[in-house]
Amino acid sequence: NINGSLIPAKSSKAESPTGNMGAYTYYLKGLDYENRWYVFKEDFEKRISLFKKAVKLDPKFAQAYAHLSIAESGMYGLYFERKKEMAAEALKSAMKALQLNPNIADVHFALAYYYSRCEQDYNKALKEYSEVLRIKPNDADAYSGSASIYRAKGNFQLAIQNFKKASSLDPLSIMTLFDLGETYRIIRDYKNADKYYKHAVRLKPDLPFTKAQLALNYIDWKGDTKTAEEVIKNSRSVDEDYYNYDYSVSVYIDVLKRDYDGAIRKLMPLNRDTADELMGYTLKKLELGLLYRFKNEPGLSRAYFDSTRIQIEKMYRENPLEKRLHSTLGIVYAGLGNRDKALAECKRSIEMHPVTKDGIQGSEFLASSGSQWDLAQAYILLGDYDKALNQIDFLLSIPGEFSINKLKLDPLYDPLRNLPGYKKIIEKYAGMD
Repeated sequence: NINGSLIPAKSSKAESPTGNMGAYTYYLKGLDYENRWYVFKEDFEKRISLFKKAVKLDPKFAQAYAHLSIAESGMYGLYFERKKEMAAEALKSAMKALQLNPNIADVHFALAYYYSRCEQDYNKALKEYSEVLRIKPNDADAYSGSASIYRAKGNFQLAIQNFKKASSLDPLSIMTLFDLGETYRIIRDYKNADKYYKHAVRLKPDLPFTKAQLALNYIDWKGDTKTAEEVIKNSRSVDEDYYNYDYSVSVYIDVLKRDYDGAIRKLMPLNRDTADELMGYTLKKLELGLLYRFKNEPGLSRAYFDSTRIQIEKMYRENPLEKRLHSTLGIVYAGLGNRDKALAECKRSIEMHPVTKDGIQGSEFLASSGSQWDLAQAYILLGDYDKALNQIDFLLSIPGEFSINKLKLDPLYDPLRNLPGYKKIIEKYAGMD
């Protein structure tokens, strides 16, 4: 649920970028990590370490500085290390690359990625992507990067146009196919989303992330939990520590089927309480708090909500720049019945991720609509059903990941089902399902 899904791969094809074979070896190893479909912090740390070794051996290696900057911007922009020092390092590396050789496409790509991820200065980023295309007219990554920015700004047609151009230049790029699927899903063109997700799955059937999104698309498109479950049935489930995305979708399908005990059985063995995902956190204890609420076990529900509160408040003290925590904390406070704190945190998140009907100002689209979705959930947990319905109406009126079928299936919305406002919304958006 992401802008640019994962960090773009940007491999340089220039001949002999360095005369130092040791530096070149480290550089190639760094590119190998860059070209993988992973978003784990450890992979970014390895990339940074390898590119730093390359520039240490050859301090004039412009491409290595450029890729070091891309990795550092990713560390900051993907929230793995949301510290000002990391953004400053990303800019420093990009400027060093520019100073060494302003005529290399990768250097301008690094600047574009920095402006997009670290400063969210989309105009500067687009200018740098244009410079990449001036130097290297068929650079698929520059088209894809531009597309991500257009999507972040809410210009979905330009986003699709640029993603399609990128895909035509690099037809084996799973990430671009995934981004096309994601963009169509956001504008609720589920049929086209299905087409591109399936293409991505065909190219790399062992990749769980694309299968998870294909499964979610079936839920949004047709309310079809059976097919969704079939899609991820043979997908890699959960490893010892990490709460994989496809596993979280599997839990969500259980919730939609009202198999709360099945969902709890999947959550309980997980060793790690937190899955750090691009647009927010998946918190095991928060999910358990909601599940026990659905099971009408208020004591256990409250205990898990309170445990989550302690966890998030500690995370926030450790990293005050972590803006993804606010709306999650808002849901937790709502689960505990603390209305003032719940609404304050949700509204703080919305202020950080502003969204309008026409587009986005200064933030990524999915983070923006996600904060609005969290506010709707908080209103429901607080029993403020009229405001929840108004918020749901707004969410369905703008592009985003909230769907009419989620509204129909998710037990969170059960308290709304007999209200006149709920029935009006179902009628109003009937054509979406």
